[in-house]
Amino acid sequence: MMLVARLQLGHPTIGDDWLISSFAAPVIGGAILAGGHVSVAGAFFGVVIIAIITQALVLFAIDPFVVQIVLGGLILWAVGINRLREVRVAKLLGQAGRA
Repeated sequence: MMLVARLQLGHPTIGDDWLISSFAAPVIGGAILAGGHVSVAGAFFGVVIIAIITQALVLFAIDPFVVQIVLGGLILWAVGINRLREVRVAKLLGQAGRA
């Protein structure tokens, strides 16, 4: 960090490429955004899925902005699946409480 400051090589947008990947990996791995149980294995598989998809799109010479759009779509899909799972569990708990 001191070397970057001394040589004045820093740029404020250096980590922008990693932001969506670092957010997408645990979400796709099954992390609940509202808090709760997070699995290390799930996060690892999320990282593997993100790496495979990103590298495949790079190998096919897809525009980097399209790669970010695909990752955003995967995040939306994972959040939707997570929400459906929460609704299903709440419905099952509601029916079990009535019986």
